[in-house]
Amino acid sequence: HSVAHQLEGFLMPFPQSSEAPIEVYGDEPLSFDVQAFSEGTTPLNLTGWTVTAKWRRSRDSETFESFTVTPTNLTLGQVTLSLPSSVTGAMTGSGVWDLRAQNGSDIKFLAQGTTAYQRAVTR
Repeated sequence: HSVAHQLEGFLMPFPQSSEAPIEVYGDEPLSFDVQAFSEGTTPLNLTGWTVTAKWRRSRDSETFESFTVTPTNLTLGQVTLSLPSSVTGAMTGSGVWDLRAQNGSDIKFLAQGTTAYQRAVTR
């Protein structure tokens, strides 16, 4: 996942599409870097924004898991999203996720996608 592609104002290490799918394997921790853009190739300055990301089994599910969002360079709109193996190990099947930034009443949804879980063969 080292090659990053621009995705609707968003940079992340996944193939270009209208959504950003994530594959979770076994009970391995999940971590990936993302970069938000305001327009075209202009990075979205996330300084002062609260950035959150959640995973749910479905969009209507009441239960969720929160990604840990670690700022790497907020001026350039860069953060790292991660889930520990204790969370990924409990996943089954598929799900959905999204990433948003909030500054007061201003809310921007930066990315969304699906997740597919593959159980480890060797365990």
